Amino acid sequence: MSVAVCSIVMAILATEVLLRVPFAPHTRDLLQHARRAVAVIQSAIISDHWKEKAVLGHALRMARHSIILGGWMTVIAVICLVPILVAEMAGLAVFPFMMSPQGIAMIALLSAIYALIRKRLG
Repeated sequence: MSVAVCSIVMAILATEVLLRVPFAPHTRDLLQHARRAVAVIQSAIISDHWKEKAVLGHALRMARHSIILGGWMTVIAVICLVPILVAEMAGLAVFPFMMSPQGIAMIALLSAIYALIRKRLG
């Protein structure tokens, strides 16, 4: 198997994993709690005592969603790196190709095309 074919397979695998990971709900909730915390801090009618309580609650929820997103990113990194390491052990110079300008362009283009097709087909 050539380096380019191996890179294409890995790009499709990474795109499939990214499409299945629930990033959107956690990102949306994280941003929502950040906006609410800012609104509480800027409010003139909420006392400092209740601001401290509300901001702490929002901070804890933001921390929870940040940890979940970080965990998903770690899982994605492991899923994407294991095939690269296996290919490298098999003697294919996949990593240098994937980090070259041509490799990055090819992976980005193919991943975008695959994601569009995958979204349209279901």
